[in-house]
This record gives sequence, C-alpha cells and structure tokens, in this order.
Amino acid sequence: MQRRQARRFRGSQLAPGCISLYIRHGDKWDESPVFSDAEYEAVTKRLRQTDPALTNQLFLSTEDPVTIQYYSNTTNSSAAASWRTSYTELENDSYDGIDYGLSAEVIKCLLNLDLAMQCDGYVASVYSNWARLIDELRSTVRCKANALYFDAHYTSPADVDFNW
Repeated sequence: MQRRQARRFRGSQLAPGCISLYIRHGDKWDESPVFSDAEYEAVTKRLRQTDPALTNQLFLSTEDPVTIQYYSNTTNSSAAASWRTSYTELENDSYDGIDYGLSAEVIKCLLNLDLAMQCDGYVASVYSNWARLIDELRSTVRCKANALYFDAHYTSPADVDFNW
C-alpha cells in the first residue's frame, strides 16, 4: 500500500484536523438520493464550524473525476479556493505493462479506506455502504468514535435511519 500511496496520492500529507469527505455518485441514483458537490461542501463547512479543531484540509475519496476537479486546487472553483484537497489519483492500475486486475482494485480501496480513517472529521452519506464502513472502522479500529460525522442527508443524528 505504501508504494501505491507514493504513486497515487496527490496533495499535502494528511495532518491533524483534516476532514474525510467521501462522495459517491455514478449509479447511486437508483438506490438513494444523490447529493451534489455543492451540497457536500455545505455540509463540510457546517462540520468545520461545529468543531474549530478541524482544518480546511480534505481527504477526498471519490471515483468521480468531476468531483475531484471541483475540490482540487488546480481549478478556479470557489471550493478549490476554500479547501486544501488531497486524494488518490484515478488512473489505470496497470504499470510496468502488467495488469493487476482485481487485486489492484482491492489495494486501491484499502488505501482510500486507510487514508479516510486517519482524518479527524467525517462527511459522507449513510446511504452508502462504503461510507458506513468508513464510519464503523474509524470508530473502532482508529478509536475515533468521538470524532464528528456529518451526513449529507440527515442534519441530526437522531434522524438517521439505521435500518439498512
């Protein structure tokens, strides 16, 4: 995973106070509501206002290149000006002429999961199984159960429907 991180990680190394932002787009619309990048950004700003220890550094986990552009420091969007965004690059996982197939995909997912759990604040949607995995593992494996998690849909933890 360290070699993959060295090849694929973009942005500043994650520092205390960073925020994990997981955004799933794609085919999610047929399972649950899909939220825009601007909606996720509004939730992320609210999280940061709630906990002043959180910084403007994001670890963005997504497979949507448009979302990466929205938050990346290489564009002129208002979001890019507001955040120091780190992410893993979306590229073909073959290198040295070898296609590692499914194994490469698993390693990519584990790397993103590990990086997300290093953060101190979390924004995602509980409609996503991957977001729930991040939430469970950051609470148990990383011992960050007290770190704030804000959902893209629910504004109060009391409103979250945990009957998946």
